[in-house]
Amino acid sequence: RSYCEENGLSMDNEAGPVAAPEPTAPRTMTPILSKALQLFRDGAAIEDVMHQTGRTRGTVADYLCEFIRLDKPAAITTWVAADVYARVAEVVGKHGSAKLKPLFIALEEKVSYDEIRIVVAHLNKDQ
Repeated sequence: RSYCEENGLSMDNEAGPVAAPEPTAPRTMTPILSKALQLFRDGAAIEDVMHQTGRTRGTVADYLCEFIRLDKPAAITTWVAADVYARVAEVVGKHGSAKLKPLFIALEEKVSYDEIRIVVAHLNKDQ
C-alpha cells in the first residue's frame, strides 16, 4: 500500500487478459492414443473412451484436447454442453486462456477443469 501511495499508483485495478499458452509439441502416437482419437472421431463419449482404453478421465480429457488440436472439429457439443461452452468462452474472452485457475474461479468453481481445458483447446484449435 505504501509503495502505491508513494508512487501515485491506484490499487483497485482489474487484471488484464492473459496471453494464450504456447502451442505444445505433438504427442507421440501410441496405440492407445490412436484408439482414443478414432473413438472421438466416431463420436464416443468421454466415459466410453475411458472404459475402452482403461485410462483415467484426466488422461482421456488430454486425448480429447489432442483430438481437437489435430482434427479441428467445428463443434464439441458431444463432450461439452453448449451452455457450458458459451460460459467458458465468455470468461476466456475476459481473462485469456493461459491459466485455468482464474477461469475456474470466474466460473464460480462450477465448471470442471477438464471441461475448461477442452473448451480452451477448441477455442485455440486454429493457433
